[in-house]
Amino acid sequence: MPPRRLACPGCPGARKFGHYLCHACWTALPRTARQALSRHDPHAHARLRQLLDQLTAGIPPHRIEIST
Repeated sequence: MPPRRLACPGCPGARKFGHYLCHACWTALPRTARQALSRHDPHAHARLRQLLDQLTAGIPPHRIEIST
């Protein structure tokens, strides 16, 4: 069975199941944002919410800022 693909919230592309963004959008994020989003701690959901809120507001992935 091929991997499940879902809509990427950052572009018209598709992301893999279990990933926040497609590969292109993920690599476009600033390094500090990728590091923050990769941490699995009690604040992980809040950081994901920051990412999704900024993408919904039209902020391009390379300008996303995630507070830690």
